[in-house]
Amino acid sequence: MSGTIVAIALMVLVLIGMLVVKKTMAASPMLQPVLFVCVALELGLVVFVFYKQLGKSSTGALERQFKIYHAKGFVAGEAIKAKASGKVLVVVNSGNKADKSMEELYKGMEKGYGAAPVVDELKTNPEIQEEATAETVNAVLAKHTDAKVIVFIGTMTEKFERLNTGNAKVFLFDPGQAPLHSLKKAIEQEKIIGVMMSKDNAPKSKEKLEKTDKEIFDKRYFIINKGNIGQYGKYFDNK
Repeated sequence: MSGTIVAIALMVLVLIGMLVVKKTMAASPMLQPVLFVCVALELGLVVFVFYKQLGKSSTGALERQFKIYHAKGFVAGEAIKAKASGKVLVVVNSGNKADKSMEELYKGMEKGYGAAPVVDELKTNPEIQEEATAETVNAVLAKHTDAKVIVFIGTMTEKFERLNTGNAKVFLFDPGQAPLHSLKKAIEQEKIIGVMMSKDNAPKSKEKLEKTDKEIFDKRYFIINKGNIGQYGKYFDNK
């Protein structure tokens, strides 16, 4: 029997006890301290149940998020594997490298690609939400000139052409600061082999999560690449 069920059962018993004590207090005033103990115990049990349920809700939300990130990584890994091979470098924002959700994403990528990615982060100030510049991104890329694939997770700068990506293929988890229309040519030339985007009609957070990584991904995201770019013309409008 779970702790919450036991606590609720005790709450009922204590409440009954409080009612009994209150009715007999007129005849036995010395029972008043017992009533105070019952009230304190009842309040303690209420607090326990509240935090137990709150913790359960938070844990469930985190587990859900971890599974979604794992699914994103897995499908990205599969997409990259179909177009490239060799060292995969993942570039993340400062302070995000060891984030638990991101760690699930890396694990998903390893599962989908067949090898663990190398993760490095930008040297920016997260406290002021400093945006990535070509200089900060290139400083990271300069340390990994042997990378065959470069994955940007929210770290794309406004000017993609200023990045020293060499002959490496590029995969984006989102366009970052770069307007998507400015990336069209690079996608058509397969310099960029994929751009992961969120669906407008993604399931709400309270809906039941699908069973497999692919199912979880397909309900929430899609990937734009050379083969399907014609289907997503609205995303490339120069507004």
